[in-house]
Amino acid sequence: MRNRIFAFERRAYPRFKTALRVFVNDPTDALEQPYPAWIIDRSNGGICLEVENQEIEDGTVLDLQMASLPEDAAGIKVCVRNRRQADGFCRLGCEFVDDRDSFILSHYVACHLTWRLPL
Repeated sequence: MRNRIFAFERRAYPRFKTALRVFVNDPTDALEQPYPAWIIDRSNGGICLEVENQEIEDGTVLDLQMASLPEDAAGIKVCVRNRRQADGFCRLGCEFVDDRDSFILSHYVACHLTWRLPL
């Protein structure tokens, strides 16, 4: 049996747990009202976003705004790649539209959160 002590993360981009509240601006939403969501994990390639809205389709581009920043602050754009139901919520696997958004999110997390745990 393989020794799990030396088993390393084999993904191209390791994931880190993150509890970060954001507001989602969905261009397909007829009311155009931002709604709350949580980034529950992140990597250099994208995020897992937990939302109550279960109508979001794969391929939708979402604009995320950090909840603790002013409305006019720059947000990040992600593209929904997959979705799954979990605990009454919908978890969206999202990819960053722009590579710079990964850096922006990492910088924000480093400045505003006190913990980051690898999965």
